[in-house]
Formats: sequence, structure tokens, C-alpha cells
Amino acid sequence: MNEALRQPQVQDQLKKLSAGIFGGPIDKSSAYMREEIDRWAAVIKSANIELQ
Repeated sequence: MNEALRQPQVQDQLKKLSAGIFGGPIDKSSAYMREEIDRWAAVIKSANIELQ
């Protein structure tokens, strides 16, 4: 994954999607994803957003 993220065409495409580009060790990436899941779960819950 880190190798793919270093490729300019992959970076360009992700930038067009307004996606953040990050990589690194698997434990760092996993921790980031867990934090994002927790953060957005709290937002969804506080806004009473329901799956339709």
C-alpha cells in the first residue's frame, strides 16, 4: 500500500477525490482508522442519523 501511495498518478487521483494521503506502519494506519470510526460513529449518533 505504501508503495502505491508513492506513485504520482495515485496521489493525483486521491487529491481529485479530496482524500487524505497517508501511509506508514500497519499499526499506525490501523489506529487512525479506529479513531476515524469512533469519531464518525459519535457524529452519526449525536445527529440521530439512521440508515435508510
